[in-house]
Amino acid sequence: MAVLTTFPYGMGGEGTDGNFQSVTGADSFQLSSMVLYGIINAGAGDCTLTFSGVSQPDNFGIGENLLVTVPNGAVDPRWIGFFQPNRFNVGGDIVVQHSITAGVTVCPALVSNDSGLIAAVLT
Repeated sequence: MAVLTTFPYGMGGEGTDGNFQSVTGADSFQLSSMVLYGIINAGAGDCTLTFSGVSQPDNFGIGENLLVTVPNGAVDPRWIGFFQPNRFNVGGDIVVQHSITAGVTVCPALVSNDSGLIAAVLT
């Protein structure tokens, strides 16, 4: 499992261009409630992402994974998030599995209050 580098996220995704990374079957990235997961799927088939959930006391001790399918041919990033730290905390990181790796690049991006994104969402 590779640890992906998390980059700052600016309004409109600034700061993430050129920072998309190749993936392995399973990767991890920084645990934060302010992280978005950008994915570009230029591969030959759809890519299903499985974000590993951990058991929750309020859910009878059952962990629920988050499944997201990204169609192939996507040249613009698809952004997934935000992530609840108590649900996705696997050893201090978020763990994600990719059903395909060829042609798939990702960029975990940390949103700060300075990015303008939060203000844009709240207005």
